[in-house]
Amino acid sequence: MLIRDLVKFANDLDASGLKKEADTVDVIIGAIKKLLEERGSGKDSGGSEEDQKGSESEGKDGEEKQVELFGSKTTNFEICPGAVSAFNELKEKLGESPNDASERYAVDAMKKTDDLFQIEKNAINSKSITSKELDDADKLFREILYNVGALSAEMDDEFLSSFDFLGGHMDKIKSFKEKKENDNE
Repeated sequence: MLIRDLVKFANDLDASGLKKEADTVDVIIGAIKKLLEERGSGKDSGGSEEDQKGSESEGKDGEEKQVELFGSKTTNFEICPGAVSAFNELKEKLGESPNDASERYAVDAMKKTDDLFQIEKNAINSKSITSKELDDADKLFREILYNVGALSAEMDDEFLSSFDFLGGHMDKIKSFKEKKENDNE
């Protein structure tokens, strides 16, 4: 439970625009997971058996890395434990055989989130972002929220609050456009 609570706290910080603080909590989450793994057991985390064993998306260092959902796997989720948590929760609620619409909304949201994270990683590496990349990121953001909202309606459940982490990532992406504009002045 401790790790899950910290992930929710980090997401809340992200949603409030406190990106640096959220990143600090993400580092703490990684450190806790690493310590628990080094001890050989996750029992001190107070989490579920899956939390204690680690999900199928965990790397050797104990940090959750990627998510697999109905045959599709992410490649950029290592930058956001909140996304891993949100999609693993979604996967659990969907079960093994959701209806076609629910599966489509969930997989589409996951793929678009992965694409958004790729744009963010590119911006971090190049320390800048083009107007097209920013427009693409904004479009992906809206499409992710649409898919999660449609999935919520389809399943008569509320999933959007688990995706508060997206706002922090958009703020980070936008900050590279602002830096580029400030550098040009």
